[in-house]
Amino acid sequence: MNRIVLVYKKTLIDIFKEKAFESVFEEKRYALFNQIKKSHYNHEKSIENVLNILEKIGIKTVIYARGSGRMPVIKENDLAVSLGGDGTFIFTSHHCKKNHILGLNSAPQTSIGHYCHAIYAGETQKLERLFDKILSGREKPRQIQRLDFFINNKFCGVPVINDVLVSESSPCTTSRYIIKYNQKSQSQKSSGIWITTATGSSAAYYSAGGKVFEAFNKKKQRQFAFQVRELYGPKKDSIRNGMVNENDKFKVISGMARGKIFLDGSHRFFSFIFGDELTVKFSKNPLLVFN
Repeated sequence: MNRIVLVYKKTLIDIFKEKAFESVFEEKRYALFNQIKKSHYNHEKSIENVLNILEKIGIKTVIYARGSGRMPVIKENDLAVSLGGDGTFIFTSHHCKKNHILGLNSAPQTSIGHYCHAIYAGETQKLERLFDKILSGREKPRQIQRLDFFINNKFCGVPVINDVLVSESSPCTTSRYIIKYNQKSQSQKSSGIWITTATGSSAAYYSAGGKVFEAFNKKKQRQFAFQVRELYGPKKDSIRNGMVNENDKFKVISGMARGKIFLDGSHRFFSFIFGDELTVKFSKNPLLVFN
């Protein structure tokens, strides 16, 4: 590996300072603010600890604070390191093609890090051993399948690791669309559609009524799944959910004036208006993850 690209998140304290919110929380002494301050402290100490270790290792390192300016280009021989929680990991993964990625949860007491190694401020030896195993080739990555999304045959540009929500831009507005699944086609009104990978199947898709599943079915075929949210109208013979493998057909055609496609959360989205057609393919570049 030629270099490390370290991507770390801004904490809520950082954001409060930028927006002058910090004094409001301090003055009113909200109990929640004490937890936010603790998380900020642990994150800051973790950044300091990781930077000291990387300086000791002597490998070239590019540092980027998420959301500040242009993201550095991650090359094939780079090791991408995300420092934060799952949000920072997913953000970093969108910029990864054939390179490896390591996720570090900088404040595991308060942050969700499903894709990340849990670290605590001051765990220097544990981190040194982890980096040594990775850089020496003794630690092997695992592959996580991703999905590519196309609107009118144009790639959205982001390989999705978790899930996608197809819906109206406002959660109060009915989502209208035509869903095509294998030999069936159906016009629907609902709150939208979740489309998920196997690794994302324990998140929003599961909360909407889906079941956790594996990346490959019994025939060793790759698979993803979809779940319609709060379908309006007759439920008999309706397309409510399904597993989609490599030989199946799955499309969504928009009937919405202000439709959106949200990729891996709320930060990345694309317009999906009347007549637009969404297709899904398995990505040619699975994510290579150390966790």
